[in-house]
Amino acid sequence: MRSKGTVVVKIGSSCMFQPDGRASLSNLARLAETIAKLSKLWERVVLVSSGAIALGRQHLNTTLVP
Repeated sequence: MRSKGTVVVKIGSSCMFQPDGRASLSNLARLAETIAKLSKLWERVVLVSSGAIALGRQHLNTTLVP
């Protein structure tokens, strides 16, 4: 039986990146597995990340312009 409601998972950018600044694919894979498991238990799963912008910039090979 699924729990009604929403669970929010917050992950910081330090968990998403390696010390050299590259994306931590192993951490991201574990996060995806965790989210998949939670989605079987909860009605909704929301992922909040302070690292989303940094990850997107890395993927697009851009920097933040002040």
